[in-house]
Amino acid sequence: ERNFWDLYITSGREKRNNLDVLLQSYFIITKKNSGNFKLKNLFQEYKTYLEESQISSDMEKKRHFVSELMQYATLYKQYIDCTLLDRDSDVEIKTNLQRLIVAIFSLDITTMIPYILYVLKNVYDVEEQDRIFKLLETYIVRCMICRVSTQSFNKLFASMITAGIQTATDLKDFLISRNTDVKMPSDIEVKDNFSCVRKTHYIPKGILYLLELAIRNSDRQNTKLLSIKNYDLEHIMPQNWEKHWPLPQSEDKTQEELEEERNKKVASIGNMTILKNGLNKSLKNVSWESKKNGKNQDGLIKYAAGLETFSQFIELSEWTEQTIDERTEFLLSQVFKVWGI
Repeated sequence: ERNFWDLYITSGREKRNNLDVLLQSYFIITKKNSGNFKLKNLFQEYKTYLEESQISSDMEKKRHFVSELMQYATLYKQYIDCTLLDRDSDVEIKTNLQRLIVAIFSLDITTMIPYILYVLKNVYDVEEQDRIFKLLETYIVRCMICRVSTQSFNKLFASMITAGIQTATDLKDFLISRNTDVKMPSDIEVKDNFSCVRKTHYIPKGILYLLELAIRNSDRQNTKLLSIKNYDLEHIMPQNWEKHWPLPQSEDKTQEELEEERNKKVASIGNMTILKNGLNKSLKNVSWESKKNGKNQDGLIKYAAGLETFSQFIELSEWTEQTIDERTEFLLSQVFKVWGI
């Protein structure tokens, strides 16, 4: 029991243990607090809250406080499972809540935890919970694609609690009607931003992993998907392409223009894939044919086997800027199927 509450998770720029996250979440839920207070002030915030609400001096209020906190602790321990990202064995994600937990930890959106706990405790219809969790996943993935700043997320998710949002319909209306930079990104915004997701490593890796998790047909694959920690992000056309990847011939563009276009394509999500354990370092910058087959059958054909976000492209005879555009369009079409609104 103690080991679980002492377990550290990444939360924004900090590492915090589960007990701290629970206590902060409960404070936000009960006080309808915006979540702006610093973690180092949590003890003082609680002390002030208990005194001002007379909980510390009223036995009946004290019992209610402890009972409710225990209810949230039980829900937290049962459902807020950050180990879904760390397991070495095959991972089975069966529910929308499990997918959402993978999403918030892989994309570092743990400020959503108070609202998740609020829904678990106050929304009794399990199917309604499921719809809410699916919509929350859709929201944060679209935000990551569109490079929405997460700085206001703590206020946003706390305001959902304050507003008492307990249905997916109300949540969707709430997110779409926001007149701020944290409103639900539209299809047009997702399309315009998709090819150039954040350069931060964990964002494209998280998006590609979640997409693979969603579209993967386990009955069709011999290999099972592992937890996200077992995968690396690989640029198919390498970032250091100059030696083995000659530029295309062009009568209309200068060398400088071709290089600029090449570098944009290399940095796009259509040129990235998750790979189990990653390629041998000696294969990272070699030609497409060498990278595909490897030295001892240890190339992309082996490591990308069974990845539905990439495997259909693996047998192509060449990998060019046009191929990257085609794969970007394929991935975008899947994004709209999985995270449509």
